[in-house]
Amino acid sequence: MPLSEPSSVTFEAIENKKKVASSQTVVDYALYSGIIPSHIEDIKDTFDAGAQSYKVFMCRCSNYSMLSDGLLLKGMKHVASLGGMVCVHAENDTLIQQLVEDFQLEGRNDAQAFLDSHQEYSELEAVKRFIFLASLVPNCKAHICHLSIASGAQALKEARSRGIVNVTAETCHSLPRSRRGGFFTYWGVCKMRSTHQDKGK
Repeated sequence: MPLSEPSSVTFEAIENKKKVASSQTVVDYALYSGIIPSHIEDIKDTFDAGAQSYKVFMCRCSNYSMLSDGLLLKGMKHVASLGGMVCVHAENDTLIQQLVEDFQLEGRNDAQAFLDSHQEYSELEAVKRFIFLASLVPNCKAHICHLSIASGAQALKEARSRGIVNVTAETCHSLPRSRRGGFFTYWGVCKMRSTHQDKGK
């Protein structure tokens, strides 16, 4: 994953990862790079160095830069021309951040506030937006990482019925299990950035 320090978004970072891995791996592997605002022009170099897929955050996440829609589309076109894949964390940043700011004004900074700031609609909007962008670059292999909402899977199904077949998705095995009860059990030990929906959603 490109969230390492330093982020694997340059030729040098990819080469360093390969060097470290060369003495420790026993199976074949491929490397992630990423698309962030200041490294769009590094895509070809990282691909030539061995990167096969490119992670993008549609919302802010820790120390890894989120990407605007315009740069995401530009990056998708670039990656498509090379034969790589663009993989996104799909959540709407402004919808989340408005709730974060509202909760902070209320003095809320607890686990429930984190959950409540990541609503299903924030993920669904970003999923649909990414599907639309992918429809503009049909030769781009486009992937949604750790999809956590049934409505997002339905949006993908509907897109396929309209002929948009270059978008795939997966979910983490932990997400169906990470209902709110489990989240509170492990709060302080781990944090998952996808939405956390009640059972049945």
